Amino acid sequence: MVYLKFQIDKEADLSVWLRFLRPNHINSFGHSWLTSFSKDFLDQVFNKTEEEQKLFISNHIEKYYIKENLEKFQIKSYNKVKEKLNIIIERLEKLYNQKLPVKNIVVKYETFTCCPYIWQGKESDTFGLYFAKYVIDGNTEIKVFCHEVMHLFFHYYYFDYCLSKGLSENQTKDLKEAVTVLLNLEFKDLIEKKDNGYPNHQELRQIISEEWQKQEEKNFQKLLDVVIEKIKSLY
Repeated sequence: MVYLKFQIDKEADLSVWLRFLRPNHINSFGHSWLTSFSKDFLDQVFNKTEEEQKLFISNHIEKYYIKENLEKFQIKSYNKVKEKLNIIIERLEKLYNQKLPVKNIVVKYETFTCCPYIWQGKESDTFGLYFAKYVIDGNTEIKVFCHEVMHLFFHYYYFDYCLSKGLSENQTKDLKEAVTVLLNLEFKDLIEKKDNGYPNHQELRQIISEEWQKQEEKNFQKLLDVVIEKIKSLY
């Protein structure tokens, strides 16, 4: 049985903002979301010290920490995921033919525009993820929760396997993201909206979807074996 905790941690929230403001994240998907902000906003955070950034962002996000928002996260969103938690875990374990590798899942409230996860390696019995405010406002908690916990299974059981089969680290990361297309096939009765994935993964997601549907007896590792070879020939 997994223990589920929803946590409000403003410092962790700030760390997400600061992470995507760093120069080494300039080409990341999370960083690209910053282009939706106004020039006035960006002028306050780019080319500033981390302390200046932290102070500005802290003041900026304060409006999201009103009682109504926090209760929506801690009560409504928590209850929504908790109610479906057992069936989600059972479905994921069936998909991967592996047991959930942690005892604790922590969900944190976050006001940036993407939902990073916290993976501290196989030695940890805790997996963490963030619900961005748009997830809560859009009522897509189940989809995002399933999507992120799929990453946990992939990291724990298959990331090193893909590397051993000759994929690069970047190719393996792309595959980790792309296999979430299976939510649209195996979880469509649970998730609120279709999982669309990233634009640069659409061809790979199509390959995965087609190969999965070809299987009479579903087997995730056999799927990976086929897709890995296709990645080698395509990329």
